[in-house]
Amino acid sequence: MITAPAAGGPDHAVMRGHVRDAFVHVLGEDPGDRAIRTLGLDSLVIAELTTALEQRGGRTVDPSLLMRAGTADDLASALVADTAPPPEAPPAPAAAGEGPDGPPVPAPDTPGAPSALSALLHPLLAHDRDR
Repeated sequence: MITAPAAGGPDHAVMRGHVRDAFVHVLGEDPGDRAIRTLGLDSLVIAELTTALEQRGGRTVDPSLLMRAGTADDLASALVADTAPPPEAPPAPAAAGEGPDGPPVPAPDTPGAPSALSALLHPLLAHDRDR
């Protein structure tokens, strides 16, 4: 389990908002202070939450943070602590291409691009929603 650093500050408040929004988007509710492990998350939900966090926070999220965090507040703290200034990024490619279901998918090295896991699971999640 992740031990949360002292919560507070604008970065934590902003990240807590992103975490709350991601949970509301994927699960339909904010977990509040409940333990994440009691929410019954499976691998697909973790992948969806990871993608939602990446989209909201504009950074790559390690899915294992979701599995190790005790609460959503701990997760926000871990995400803030995990944030390091990005190295100087090379110029982005002219076009990243189309995803399998339509919308453009950013190149993996583009800031805010989904993690490799998210990029692989996104078509599966989109396909399951269409059923």
